[in-house]
Amino acid sequence: MFDDSGEFCKNRVDTSRTGGGAAPGEAPPPPALPGAPEIPPVPPSARREALAAFSVENINRWLESGTIFQIRGALAFLNMRAMGGAKIDEFRGHIRRMGFSEEVGRLAGEGLAGDVMLFRRPSE
Repeated sequence: MFDDSGEFCKNRVDTSRTGGGAAPGEAPPPPALPGAPEIPPVPPSARREALAAFSVENINRWLESGTIFQIRGALAFLNMRAMGGAKIDEFRGHIRRMGFSEEVGRLAGEGLAGDVMLFRRPSE
């Protein structure tokens, strides 16, 4: 962040992207990506299943890495912030072709540091 004279100020908080509401050292969630599809949240039972397969801590570490998707058993997790809106639809198709044909919804809730779309492979 630079002050009015053009000098770098490492202790100054940039509130231009946060609406002024973020505390110093606390990053707000990034804004929704343009063109990203609206996806309903997963039901509570599916959220529990997903977090049993992939803990919140590990999901957040994965989201920070920028990797596009992860597979955990019968579940696939799509990092919706790793790409733009059109690419999300492309990867949704790839994941469905890999056998994860059920789009469960958007994994959300306390502790998650990003947007994740959850898919399930139907049981046979």
